[in-house]
Amino acid sequence: MVDGFCICCRHPMGPHRHRDGRVLRYRGNDRRLHMRMKWPFGILVLLVGMTTQFPAVAWSSTCAVNTRAAMVINVSTGRTLLEHSADTPIPPASITKVLTLYLVFEAIEEGRAHLRNAVFISQKAAGTGGSRMILHPGTEVLLEELIKGMAVDSGNDACVAAAEHIAGSEAVFVAQMNRKAHELGMYNSHFINTNGLPAKGQVTTARDMAKLSQAYLRRFPESLRIHSLQTFTFNGVTQHNRNRLLGHCPGVDGIKTGWIAASGYNLLATAKRGDTRLLVVVLGAPNPAARLGETRKLLEVGFHKAATGASVIELADLANYEDPYGPVPAIKQPHGKSRKAFAKRSSGKGTGPSARQQAHLTKKQRQQHSQVATAKPNRPAGSVTRVGNGKPDKHKHQMQASKGAGTKLQPSIKASAKAGNGSKSGASSGDPKRVKKKTGNSQSSAAHPKTSNGDHRDKTTDTQKKVNPQAKKHSPANT
Repeated sequence: MVDGFCICCRHPMGPHRHRDGRVLRYRGNDRRLHMRMKWPFGILVLLVGMTTQFPAVAWSSTCAVNTRAAMVINVSTGRTLLEHSADTPIPPASITKVLTLYLVFEAIEEGRAHLRNAVFISQKAAGTGGSRMILHPGTEVLLEELIKGMAVDSGNDACVAAAEHIAGSEAVFVAQMNRKAHELGMYNSHFINTNGLPAKGQVTTARDMAKLSQAYLRRFPESLRIHSLQTFTFNGVTQHNRNRLLGHCPGVDGIKTGWIAASGYNLLATAKRGDTRLLVVVLGAPNPAARLGETRKLLEVGFHKAATGASVIELADLANYEDPYGPVPAIKQPHGKSRKAFAKRSSGKGTGPSARQQAHLTKKQRQQHSQVATAKPNRPAGSVTRVGNGKPDKHKHQMQASKGAGTKLQPSIKASAKAGNGSKSGASSGDPKRVKKKTGNSQSSAAHPKTSNGDHRDKTTDTQKKVNPQAKKHSPANT
């Protein structure tokens, strides 16, 4: 077959049968191969080739390392003690935040940011799904708090807020992440967002994460003071660090966990005993218990080998390992007073708790969180009477449901309010036939601030605002 045509019959490129029964197939540049081949046999060969080239990924209970990929590195010497499928591409999940934190600490080191910077929380940041620090739009939070929220709470919202503060937008920050990854030699990694939420094309390898972790520990060793925190309280809500090895494995002081369905359970763990610091990278464990158990096994065997001067960890060492510590206690969060504070803050503005966090709330708290006032379109839903100088004002602020939206109430002022002196507020009254659920007392402000053109305006009241306290529901991804 030459130039895309058969040399015998000038048939277009592709397998075809000649009159004498021969089947012509083309392989390589200008190579000719005449052979007899039956189609069923050809299909069988093709399927076998695809199976060997793309083997299925499965969890192995008999393998010495029950993960999709793993590495053990002696950070003190830079020697690799063990590697298992170290170059297999796997979604990073929340261990992406280590690279995000690397750039945040770098910005602080270079003077482009400061721990005491007040970071404005955008609607996009507050609305980020998955595990959250529970930020609210329009508020300001110290950058130091956001760092703790990323490291301890695994807050996806904190990642977006910090990225917007440092780079102006998450997209610009992600571009900086990919440049930094290339500088660190992470040639098999690519990042789409700052927090590791599921995204097509976002992958890493155990080897690349080992490179990142070593660079992170060498340049910002003080970051371990934050990564070693077992709990973090923000706005009355206490959340626990998902790295359960903290306090349950000697010497462990970091770094980060991660999980999404496409990756399995990931963990970057580091521990120091004496003058030796080890780093363990575990990607794709089948469950949280396996993630912790395999990591602790690799740490214990790694420290034993480092003490004896051995250069590598043998599979026999892992197969004969016996855990001296017992199971790691399960995580419980939020709890106690934090649980009530969590429900109280999540039932108002903002995006509300994730599905994983909602699972820890009581039935009553979940009901309070999901209350929504409804009314028929274009029908009065209540009124607010402004009181001035102890007397009711003749103008009433009517509440009317927006057309086509039965779950939102929008203010409709029949007459413009007149300028007046200081006034007292009156409670709103809703028609029980129109409104299914009473949304609370509404008040009207006494002050009438002047605008630039001299007009007087009333301050917006609670009932004038859209009433939709139902928060977005998020999947328990990326923890």
